[in-house]
Formats: sequence, C-alpha cells, structure tokens
Amino acid sequence: ARHILRKDGPFCTRLKVRLDYLPIVIRKIGILIHGRGHKDLYSVDSGKALVVVPRGIVHNDFNQYLNGELAESGELKPFYGLARRLLKEQSFEAEGLFMRQFSKKKHQVDSTGRGVILGVDEEFSWKLNHVNGHYFYGYAGKQIEPLDDRKVLKRFKSEMQEILQGQKVYLARLKRMEITAIADSFRVQTLMNANSAA
Repeated sequence: ARHILRKDGPFCTRLKVRLDYLPIVIRKIGILIHGRGHKDLYSVDSGKALVVVPRGIVHNDFNQYLNGELAESGELKPFYGLARRLLKEQSFEAEGLFMRQFSKKKHQVDSTGRGVILGVDEEFSWKLNHVNGHYFYGYAGKQIEPLDDRKVLKRFKSEMQEILQGQKVYLARLKRMEITAIADSFRVQTLMNANSAA
C-alpha cells in the first residue's frame, strides 16, 4: 500500500487530476439545487442564476465522486477501507484549501466557461454534515460567451452583483428554525450521481 501511494506514483497522479474537478462538482450541485426548486438557495434574473451551495453538500458529494472514480481502481482495490479513508481525507483537505483561497481570490471560473464561483461565506451556520459555510455560484445558459474572456467575465460579474447582494441579505434575515429546515432537506443526501462530474 505504501508503494502504491507514493507521491510520484500513478495513483497520486490520477488523484491530483480528480481533485481539480472540485469546481465542476460545485457547478453540478448548484445546477441541481436550482433544478430541484430549493427556492431559498437561488435567485434568477434574465437567464442568469445565482445559487448558494452549502459546503456540507460539497463535502459529501465530492467525497462520493472521488470514491466513484478511484476507490475501485486497480491498485487500491485490495485496500478498499484504506481507499475510502484516504479519499475522504483528501476530498475534505482539498475543499478546505479551495475555500481558503477565496480570502485572496475574488472568483473562480469553472472549466466549462459558463459559470463562476463569485464568492464564499465560510461561517454561515448550516451545520450540515457538521460543516458550515457555502459558495455563491453564478451561471448562465449556453447562449453567453465564455466567461474566461476577461471582458465577458467583468460584465457578467457586474450584472450578478445586485443578485448576489440580494441573496446575502435574504440569507442574513433567515431565522435559525428556517436555516435548520433548509439544511434538513439536504441532510445525508448525495445530490450528484457519484460519477456525473466527469
């Protein structure tokens, strides 16, 4: 097992590639939250949507995604319990590092070019799967130009600013009982199919 998990080995190389899928996992969860009509967690205006994506869901679904991709891989198949523990630790650590980068970075365009993480709130008290905080994910339909173009991104962020501010005010006004009810609707759920982020 130690030989398989060496840092320069093929398993760790594949793991690093899969860890980079985190923004896509956040995108998929955001689209599913919107699609399933969790109205407290999204705002829509002129074909653009802003979705609040709680970290507790991201933790759960990203861990499931990594397990679906890597736990049954040839090298680790004989060490199933080890794979699950390792991948859980790696998924939580990667998400924590990704969240912390937003203290310096203001946005993150996902690899589809049609959505962007516009900000985070590390402290919002969801207590969902023992995790607080959420991402603000903005996206639009295929009709927009790719957001990795600087001018398009600037315009998109400007258009989303009022929606983002409104969503923050809405969340701040929620009572504890309402926050708990929203969190309960997701508890111990996996929104994504484990392999649907690829």
